[in-house]
Amino acid sequence: MASPIETVMDGGDRKTVVTLRPVPQAADIARTFIEHRMLVMRRPDLVDDATLIASEFITNAYVHVPAAEFFKLMLCWNAGSPLIEVWDPSWTLPKPRTLAEGDEFLLSTSGKGLFIVSRLAQSRGSRRIPKAKGGGKIVWARLPPE
Repeated sequence: MASPIETVMDGGDRKTVVTLRPVPQAADIARTFIEHRMLVMRRPDLVDDATLIASEFITNAYVHVPAAEFFKLMLCWNAGSPLIEVWDPSWTLPKPRTLAEGDEFLLSTSGKGLFIVSRLAQSRGSRRIPKAKGGGKIVWARLPPE
């Protein structure tokens, strides 16, 4: 595996990528990384939301893609609007749960992470990556600009 942290230019955007092993501590590492980057980018107002989003995405990858060798956590900065992305090797897109599920949703002790992310993020989604570009999928959330 290459360096666990790399910064790349993606068009005009600066993107920092962290490669994480599928270990229980991966969500903690993701939270620490995102907190640090939000503070460096002078967005302390987003620390709590951004760390929760990253933690949810990494935890979902860890739980739902147990055979993965690694995940990638990416933070892209575009005009003050952070974009958090997590790549994993599975093509299965997440299925967010909704309040429309009634008591099953409300009484459940799991499965609410993407619902929470949808409330914190300005926008969110997921997309498959073509096999020619490495395959897998990316889940993403964009936070509000300054």
